Amino acid sequence: MMEHLFGKAFLTAARWYMVCLVGLVLLQSFPRLFHKFCGRYLLRRGSADGMHKAPTVWLHKLTYFNLPFYPYYPMRIIVFLVLYVALTVLFAWQNISLESDAGYMWYGYMALVNMSVAVLFALRNSPAIWLSLPFERTIDLHRIFGLAAVVFGWVHGGLFLNGWIRDDAVEFQFEKRPRLRYGPAIASILAFMFLASVPPIRRRMWELFLAIHLVGFLAAYILINFHSPSALQFTLPPLILWAIDCFIRNVGPYVRPAKMVSTSAPTPEVTKLTVHHRSLFTRRHAAGQYVMINVPKAGGAMEWHPASIASVMPSSCDEETAGSPDGQPQYTLALRTVGKFTRKLNMACAAGEELTIMVDGPYGTLDIPPEPYALVVLIAGGIGITPLLSIATALIADPTKSVHLKWAVREELHMNWITDELKALARMGVRIKVFVTRSDASVPVHHREKEDELPSKSSPEMMMTAKNIDGYEVFYARPSVVGICEGIKAQYPDDDAFVGVCGPASLVRNVRRAVRLSSDARSLWHMHAEAFEF
Repeated sequence: MMEHLFGKAFLTAARWYMVCLVGLVLLQSFPRLFHKFCGRYLLRRGSADGMHKAPTVWLHKLTYFNLPFYPYYPMRIIVFLVLYVALTVLFAWQNISLESDAGYMWYGYMALVNMSVAVLFALRNSPAIWLSLPFERTIDLHRIFGLAAVVFGWVHGGLFLNGWIRDDAVEFQFEKRPRLRYGPAIASILAFMFLASVPPIRRRMWELFLAIHLVGFLAAYILINFHSPSALQFTLPPLILWAIDCFIRNVGPYVRPAKMVSTSAPTPEVTKLTVHHRSLFTRRHAAGQYVMINVPKAGGAMEWHPASIASVMPSSCDEETAGSPDGQPQYTLALRTVGKFTRKLNMACAAGEELTIMVDGPYGTLDIPPEPYALVVLIAGGIGITPLLSIATALIADPTKSVHLKWAVREELHMNWITDELKALARMGVRIKVFVTRSDASVPVHHREKEDELPSKSSPEMMMTAKNIDGYEVFYARPSVVGICEGIKAQYPDDDAFVGVCGPASLVRNVRRAVRLSSDARSLWHMHAEAFEF
């Protein structure tokens, strides 16, 4: 395609390739914008008048089929990935020969374009936010574009180097065109960055990964401008946006300092922090968001970690600042102990040490806004309960909504993580059921559970104990997600539903299946999956 449309005008082709990539990103943001601005007009609430059309139901179910890999991807990301691969293959396809280097340069331009776009989607304060594309979603795009940059960069350099080695002209080419010497350095840096970003290294040695990524990114961007005289037009815009993002993230916490109100360590696995903080640009903290925090005593001055907002004070100005001497909003953060930073933080809180904190954010938004839905079902596994608490708190204030919260934990002790929050939500009217999965009384639950009734004691498959604690029920059983959703569906057959899930991949897959099975002509269930790790 590239040869037919652009011939050897590689620079013009690269510009059009970038335009097409940006167009794809705009296209995949459309479903989020549609749900945000128009979705409320298509919802059905408790009325049997009118039915969803069969093609609509079929397409809706199709979007929730389980995929053999990362289940947190919404279908629009999968569609984007397919279109991106197709577009990239069309632009990359050309007649090349190992006997001639005609066309080899084009793959360098493709690497440059992908590298430039990849930077845009690694920013927490990115223009993509205006398209309802938060960082926890755009980081997936960053990985896709970054991998493509590495592949095309090595193809570009490998083809040239193969010809030079064949002609015994490597030294001659480097002496004739000194700028070519930067090519191997750039390719090596990109490969090193890629190897350092594989999940085992990224998760276990986060600081090392971050340092390699930052230094490698700057080094590659500087060297590529020496390597190619036309690279600046592709590298300068991302560099400017990156500098703005760095300014906001590093200056904001000083302009709007946070104050630690209280700390607690309910168990060695979880730490809770109550903070007063008004974000830069007075962005309100919304349900389901997270912030980046720095606690010097736990990780030093340069170490930042994400923390989910578990609860937020009411959104009105008077209530929001209640109890805050400096007029700042108050919210609670919850962190699971999974590494050195959180382990030190938990020990410091357990010992009652006085801590200082810096906060950057908030960040994040939901794939589907839950506010228009009368029926809300929230399903969590383990520490995944944290972002769902703030969603439940925000929604239950509306008396027209029915909010159901289901939480699976491995041990009964884990309920101590958020005992106060569960009691408060139960008093507000949230229907809560907690499932303790590792207990002598726990057995698989495959029944169709009616939402307001305990299963029959005579049922042999329900050999379990249950108890009521301050308004919410605790079951010593492994829940059937499909059964739970079927029970709720039976009570609200004509209401479209918002389903929020946060937990391990297996739980997300089960919820996707339940959402698919619960959707029919009478009502459609829509799902938002929180990115459990990114």
